[in-house]
Amino acid sequence: MQTLESVTAFYPLTSACLTAVLGVAVVTDLRSHKIPNMLVVTGAVVALALQMGLHGAGHGVWQWATGLAAGLAPFALLYVMRAVGAGDAKLMGCIGAFTGPAAMPEILLATLLAGGALALGVMLWRGESRRTLHAVLGTVLWMPFAGHAPASTAASDAAPASASRIRTVRRLPYAVAIATGVGLVMA
Repeated sequence: MQTLESVTAFYPLTSACLTAVLGVAVVTDLRSHKIPNMLVVTGAVVALALQMGLHGAGHGVWQWATGLAAGLAPFALLYVMRAVGAGDAKLMGCIGAFTGPAAMPEILLATLLAGGALALGVMLWRGESRRTLHAVLGTVLWMPFAGHAPASTAASDAAPASASRIRTVRRLPYAVAIATGVGLVMA
């Protein structure tokens, strides 16, 4: 059974505003590898107004806050693990603020799948499959020894091997994956 929250997650006005925020995020991420804080803050404020308009003040604020947390929390963890940038985490929080918490599990899964496909495509396009595979395997294998890198692989005395390997992998414009994930769920 569909709830009011799942029916209104992609209300036409919500979808239009969310599409605009994602469009700007994709363009700026492709150009500068950054997602502007002003975009995310503005999006979150608009999302709050939309949630309050759709659900009333009390329930609207609740939908907004829990959606923001549902989008931000998993990507904040990925940020701490250096898998995504801070802007990507804040953008996912903004998306959650628009959609509410009910749609976030599906959006998160679709975004992660789109991100994997984007990473694979970029890796193959750039011809970096061997170097990327080496960096990922090296990082995973040395995680249990955090900070205790073998002498032959350490880039410097100050940085563990896993940190030096992570730096060899190029940053992806993850807003593309986020927009793709949201688009797949909206469709």
